[in-house]
Amino acid sequence: MYLTNGFSCSFYWVIAYSDSTSDAKLWVKYWKRHFTSNPRTIFHPGNEPQEKKIQTFTIDIDEDFNFFWRIDTSKLRTEEIVNDAFNWIFDRIAEKGLN
Repeated sequence: MYLTNGFSCSFYWVIAYSDSTSDAKLWVKYWKRHFTSNPRTIFHPGNEPQEKKIQTFTIDIDEDFNFFWRIDTSKLRTEEIVNDAFNWIFDRIAEKGLN
């Protein structure tokens, strides 16, 4: 989870089977405000984290046995997904600073 300046991104690795990556998913969620997975966290009304965007990736392997993430027709490396998350946060901060 990454949080800064009122925005955050969370990453969830969800496996369907304990001995396989078949049907496994990586969910990347983009939030306005700071998301927390702590169920005891209390937010003031109107100040709760708001989910702004969600992406669901599946894991795949190429002919050279390199892992990659698939979303729609795109193939991405883990580094690209993390960079996209950071860039989303930075873009929101920049927009916030311009207003």
